[in-house]
Amino acid sequence: MRVLLLGSKEYPALFRSEACGGIEVHVEAIVKRLLTMGVEVFIVTRLLPNVKMVESQGKLYVYRVPSLGAKLLRTFTFNLSSFLLSIYLIAKYNIQLIHANDFTSGFFSGILKLSLRRPLLLSAPTFGSKQPEWPHSVKAVLLGFERFSLMTSDFAFVFVPSDIEYVCMRYGISRRKVAFLGNGVDVERFEKAKGSKLLGRTRLPEGVKVIMFIGRLTRSKGLQYLIRAFRRVADETESALLIVGDGTEKKHLYRIVKETELESRIIFLGRCLNVENLLAIADVFVLPSLYEGFPIALVEAMASKKPVISTRVGAAPFIIEDEVDGFLIEPGDVDQLSHAILRVLSDRELCEKVSERACRKVKERYSWDSICEKIYAVYKRLTES
Repeated sequence: MRVLLLGSKEYPALFRSEACGGIEVHVEAIVKRLLTMGVEVFIVTRLLPNVKMVESQGKLYVYRVPSLGAKLLRTFTFNLSSFLLSIYLIAKYNIQLIHANDFTSGFFSGILKLSLRRPLLLSAPTFGSKQPEWPHSVKAVLLGFERFSLMTSDFAFVFVPSDIEYVCMRYGISRRKVAFLGNGVDVERFEKAKGSKLLGRTRLPEGVKVIMFIGRLTRSKGLQYLIRAFRRVADETESALLIVGDGTEKKHLYRIVKETELESRIIFLGRCLNVENLLAIADVFVLPSLYEGFPIALVEAMASKKPVISTRVGAAPFIIEDEVDGFLIEPGDVDQLSHAILRVLSDRELCEKVSERACRKVKERYSWDSICEKIYAVYKRLTES
């Protein structure tokens, strides 16, 4: 079976650019397992400095294409370049199935499907038309991409359970053509992590309580509320906030930190590999998002046996049972967030119970092997029908 994967902006996911995120981690994880199942995988991804345009190893073939300009133009030109190369790859190698991993690649994949008559699987981790950082004009374009992608695909995976009803009702998609997928985590990797060596890098004395966020620094992540909530936490505890990641909101967040006079207590670590070692030094993980799909960082923190606090957005209420294996708050509520953090930091016995349950749940439900088995089953059905 030969499959073309589109939509991943960096492969492998080494976080060399701010465009690298959950989609890229997801694609790398499933490719690793698809290869063990005998699938020939062709990936078209973005060309970055000092990386080869074409690489192959065994049944894996990676092609990298250029992109231009700022964020929106870069996304469009990357997907247009991917589309043009895909026409050639499908014809030359007789690729049997197209797998798009977001709605922009899904739009171009829909054209490929209609013109070259190949089955199309769409993975839809997030809906850009719902994200708060985009202006209305951009959301309108993204809505068109979503509609066309969903209506031309032969099957679609969504990453938030409630999105099944949303796409069926809004676009008239048959319930048989949509299923929940989500993300996975390598639990063993996070359980074995050791973070003691990182204390020097963070400049934190031992004994300080560490509150941690990992993700892109974008408006939809709600970090401005976390920083303002930490103002109260910092007044009442010996603690520090570590923000791991990079993105368009970084300068704005620096200004908020300065306004709240927290420069010595909030540390921006930038993009980091081996997040398991960072999570090992955390006392609590916080996801203050205004919008989410299925947050990989959240299940990674749970796999690390860390108490987690998340807003009730995206798949978070599906992943977390409030007060049982984590804590849920309303998005944008600074008082609720600060209270939840203070409660977690002050009640060690509660944290241990919650964290143990969370890790057990992740082991049972969110393995990459089970995610990949679902994908492979759809591959077989679409290529054999």
